[in-house]
Amino acid sequence: MNDSSGKNAAVMHATLLMEQGRYAEAEGRFREALGEDPGDPISLHNLAFCQYPQPARSDEAERTILAALAENPDDADHHGLHALILLDLERIAEARSAAVRALELAPSSVFAHNAMTAVLLHAKEWPEAEAQARKALALDADDPAAANHLALALRMQGRHEENAAQIRGMLARDPEDAATHVSAGWSELQAGRAAKAEEHFREALRIDPDDDYARAGLL
Repeated sequence: MNDSSGKNAAVMHATLLMEQGRYAEAEGRFREALGEDPGDPISLHNLAFCQYPQPARSDEAERTILAALAENPDDADHHGLHALILLDLERIAEARSAAVRALELAPSSVFAHNAMTAVLLHAKEWPEAEAQARKALALDADDPAAANHLALALRMQGRHEENAAQIRGMLARDPEDAATHVSAGWSELQAGRAAKAEEHFREALRIDPDDDYARAGLL
């Protein structure tokens, strides 16, 4: 097997693992690919994407995404992921700047819109977050991250009926989405229905045992 085919096989396997949420395993395979091509910005981006959901890895993830940006500074996805990592690091102003840059580079990118929505949610700018989530959904009505962002923005504005309708639609489209069950759980908890909330949090943990938001909801 030549170097190129070996790298391609590693990337394909790593991407599959990443899509399954098996980030630690995917990380190892992306590192294999980078061993053959250390400056590959796509593998660097995906490695950072696998690092930042893992506990206490956000600093490392930022170094990785900065390496990707050094290779391709005009890639909107790199800036969008950098914004999400910076949110984990509680560097909100920098995260906002990164999300703005992502949108400047790719105004029709759902990922860039989601990164900006995440910044606005983190800053508790609920109406602005709602508007941004709706922009993302106008580009892709089935995007789960944008749909969950909208549900959260509605809930935090006290618009419980709209939030409930949003979550029902999301669960109907994908009953196996852990983030949607977390959204449903927090909504039920806020409405004082603890038993129903527990059902959704437990379902989220069945789908994704590492979901910290579901675990926090149970506690």
